Amino acid sequence: MDGEGVDEGAVEGWVATAQATAKGTNMNEEEQYERVCKGEFAEIGSKLDRIDSALRGNGKPGINTRLDRLEQDAKRISRVVWIVCGAGVTVVGALLVRLL
Repeated sequence: MDGEGVDEGAVEGWVATAQATAKGTNMNEEEQYERVCKGEFAEIGSKLDRIDSALRGNGKPGINTRLDRLEQDAKRISRVVWIVCGAGVTVVGALLVRLL
């Protein structure tokens, strides 16, 4: 599989199912599961494992941890901006008082 499209094994299974149906020889459920579904389920399971690993981190910071850190940094930066703005207003006010 190239990571972008459909699994080639699954396509082969679908083709075999279509050919068997066209010939009038229907596959039973077990054959259909083996040819089509089994590979698809395994692929879905591996994709879910990769998604879970990315979210939880699996020994390194996952998406949840990294997002939480970004949110905390944004809060800190917001506080610093408000402190700097407050200090600036205070300095401007003090200068105006001295000038008057």
